[in-house]
Amino acid sequence: MFNKSFKIINNQSMIFFKSFFFLRFVFAIFFISTLLFFSIPKLFDFKKDEKIVKIFLENNYDLEVKNLTSINYNIFPSPNLSLQNSSFKVKNYPINLQTENMKIFLKFKNIYNLSKLEPKKIVFKETNSDLDIELTKELSNFFQNFDYKLKIESLNINFQKDGKSIFEIEKINFSNYGFKRNKIEGILFKERFIIDYSKKRNNFNFKINDLGIKAVLDLEQNNFNDFLKGIIKINFLESLIKSNFNLKKEQIDLTKTNFKNKDLFFTFDSVITFNPYFLTKSNIDIISIEDSFLKKISFENILLKNEIIKKLNSENVVKYKANKFSKGLIKDFTSKINFINGNLIFESISKIIGGTINCKGDILLIDSYPRLNFQCSIIFDNTKNFLKSFSIASNANVNELFFDVKGSINILNNKINFDEITVNKEQSLKEKETRYYKQIFEKFLLDEGLFFIIKKSKVKTFLLELT
Repeated sequence: MFNKSFKIINNQSMIFFKSFFFLRFVFAIFFISTLLFFSIPKLFDFKKDEKIVKIFLENNYDLEVKNLTSINYNIFPSPNLSLQNSSFKVKNYPINLQTENMKIFLKFKNIYNLSKLEPKKIVFKETNSDLDIELTKELSNFFQNFDYKLKIESLNINFQKDGKSIFEIEKINFSNYGFKRNKIEGILFKERFIIDYSKKRNNFNFKINDLGIKAVLDLEQNNFNDFLKGIIKINFLESLIKSNFNLKKEQIDLTKTNFKNKDLFFTFDSVITFNPYFLTKSNIDIISIEDSFLKKISFENILLKNEIIKKLNSENVVKYKANKFSKGLIKDFTSKINFINGNLIFESISKIIGGTINCKGDILLIDSYPRLNFQCSIIFDNTKNFLKSFSIASNANVNELFFDVKGSINILNNKINFDEITVNKEQSLKEKETRYYKQIFEKFLLDEGLFFIIKKSKVKTFLLELT
């Protein structure tokens, strides 16, 4: 009985081990077959299939292949064709792409037969493009209209106008599938940004975390082939900007724009055009401005942005009207301020109690030591009212005074030079008198910087020194 039971157990064990060894051989055969299936194409010359790949890219992706160094087959991370050092042109548009490595990931059925190519996904790696800024929407549409999975790794775009660079966006990463679907990452002005696009809400969320900038772009329509309209909201440095925008073929219109924080509140309308050159035109109304905001302005930090300043071209009209409770010196202010390739040109009219100040001038901001050249006419039609606003008594018989002043200010070290000071359009001050005005001007008005020249308490101290 015992021998019979042992024999049965032994037979069952033999069957198990035979099955195990059989499966081991089956697995080995399967592994070797699979390895050969994926590896044998490494021996093929895919250069002969170049025409098939070109036709596929042109018919399915509107990509015309202009140059192709080589086509290589890779096994990992999954079977793919690698197009090395390729140049492409987007069909019907003057958009060119230079790619170090474009990968077409293959389905199993295409590994040995590319005649009916249907890739699993396409990946662009290390791609560069010099793009006319007017074609931005066309490039966006091109990437959005991909029917297959698309991934972009390190795309660099140099936005240009008439062959001249305006700005660059570097190391752009994008995917239309997976965890990072419709998320764009890149570097703009040396700062890393993230953009999330939601088709459901039809909006973009933009972030530059290092600068604390957040923006939401709500679109009115889904059709990217038409003009884009909507509302943009931007939060940065405890400030809020809200604006209606209309993106057209050659310009952007910004209307009903509000900028507000605890130190500054203004509204503006702007038109940003790209043709025939990059230009912004703005009408700005300042509602309120605090001294604390002016103290934060650093000319040294502004002038460090030399490359950005060179590209500024804008025409601006700035207005300010003090409310009836204001105790400031200026009651009404209008200025035209134009930027032309680093040069700032201005004209301004300031209405004060008892008079008017008219000024014009310019400054080359990209100079190593920028100087503000100015020419001002100071007209007092009621000197008594002017001095009364500072609680300064006047026994003068003359109620009208005219000053014409020409000179320049070094905005970095707060030093002023007077070229000429004329009183009542006839009497020019002598050199000794001019030096005296220079000393007290720098001591009492320029000691805190250019923006505090018109601070009422400082002007009062200056006037008391003169009297």
